[in-house]
Amino acid sequence: MNRARPGAPRRVELPLAALGVVLVVGAGLVGAMLVSSAGQRSPVLVAARDIPAGSRVDAADVRVAELGVPPGVAVVAASARSRVVGRVAAVAIPRGAVLSGAQVSSSSPVARGEAVVGVVVPPGVEPTADLRVGDWVSVIRVAGSAGSDAPVPAGLATARVYGVRRQAVDQGGGLAVSLLVAAPRAASVADAAASERVRLVLLSAADRHSLDDRPTPAPGAGR
Repeated sequence: MNRARPGAPRRVELPLAALGVVLVVGAGLVGAMLVSSAGQRSPVLVAARDIPAGSRVDAADVRVAELGVPPGVAVVAASARSRVVGRVAAVAIPRGAVLSGAQVSSSSPVARGEAVVGVVVPPGVEPTADLRVGDWVSVIRVAGSAGSDAPVPAGLATARVYGVRRQAVDQGGGLAVSLLVAAPRAASVADAAASERVRLVLLSAADRHSLDDRPTPAPGAGR
């Protein structure tokens, strides 16, 4: 059994204080890990709550944390709020993540010909409890109630999950999902969402092309 020599400096393992990892394929971003240090700490900005991709960052979305910053780690100093506040989140930023300038953009990440539509999926019918930003889904308009004039479900669009959050219980407890769809399909998806008849089917990346050429239904069709 090895024993420390008398008088030898004692080695102290420093505890992990914060972990902010953001990985974006093709965006050139790398995760940043901040470790607490017995030495100098710096005030930096971290996410005060989950920030969905594509949303504009406001002052309430960020807070200041005193952290030890290893050399070479990109962070946003507390004195440089203007680097992130007022800009658009280029990726989904989880609560507590340490912010960097690469996570935000001065322009919307929604490309020309695309649109973002919000839908709410009721509790119990989500395709998965772990739906994530970047997942591909098929957007389905389900049949209406008995006696309605919409007896047949219809596929409306193939979409990519752009943002997702769980509603509070007093709001229904559903899954609020922002979907990135082709612009010509946005009206039909929004119309079905307004009548609470949207369901999502999780697709594999290989299967997502199978519905891309489906004719776009006119808004209100089949209602």
